[in-house]
Amino acid sequence: MAVTEELLSDLVLEVWDVLLGLHVEESVDGSWGEASSEGFTSTIQWTGASQGTLGLYTTVAFAELAAARMLNLSSREITRSDASDSCAELANVLGGNLQSVLPLPTHLSLPQVVTGTSPEFAACERSQRVVCLQFISAGQPVQVSITGAAHEGARCG
Repeated sequence: MAVTEELLSDLVLEVWDVLLGLHVEESVDGSWGEASSEGFTSTIQWTGASQGTLGLYTTVAFAELAAARMLNLSSREITRSDASDSCAELANVLGGNLQSVLPLPTHLSLPQVVTGTSPEFAACERSQRVVCLQFISAGQPVQVSITGAAHEGARCG
């Protein structure tokens, strides 16, 4: 099965609901805006019958909220490490769900997290983007990209 915008959107909606208990909606009208605040980019790669990367960008504020919900802690108790780990776990869960639709065999890497101010993924050249979606959750921007084979319909950045 091909990774489509609809498939990725459905995965994000499900993971946000089950893991975080948060509403998330796709930003299709440009309301996502520019992500200029510091954030986390988490990536997970797969190899095997196909190769690709899932990238997840969130603001620090969203990562802290996600960590508080995952760990059942107050926002005051969340550390920077907790916020980073929550982004890694979100990418890991998204990657695991994505793995079920990828051709076999498929092997997932461990998630990697970096900080920065841009949702551009170092491993993700635009020419390789298959799907790139922008969401709003808890008033914060979230971007999820899948890279692999070139696809002219990609809509990010």
